[in-house]
Amino acid sequence: GITPGMKVIGYGGIYLGEVEDVGDRSAAIKLISSPGLQTEAWLERLALNITLEGQGGYNMKFSIPKSVAVEVGDKILSNAIPQFLIGQVEVAEEEKEIKPLQEILLRLPLNFRNLRYVELIP
Repeated sequence: GITPGMKVIGYGGIYLGEVEDVGDRSAAIKLISSPGLQTEAWLERLALNITLEGQGGYNMKFSIPKSVAVEVGDKILSNAIPQFLIGQVEVAEEEKEIKPLQEILLRLPLNFRNLRYVELIP
């Protein structure tokens, strides 16, 4: 019953990506952190829609105006119902006066090496 487009959830509430391809005995998953993949998300504390960009290696980033005060540890949620945790703000780039936006790096709230199973939801 696995079909492409199903959401992949780890630890009961962490959004990891979507099923991309299904074979006879396996399914390929496209992680939310895949290079260049853009995903709409929600910056919880500030109630703000953002666009995440996958960087590969389980890394993601987003850009936001420098006037917005983002804090380390701010939670990023999926922008769909039900909402799932995507990650937390790890670091904001150091200020450079010539850029109007700041880049924010995220960290995933799990260790993929310890992940034993995932849940698939339509």
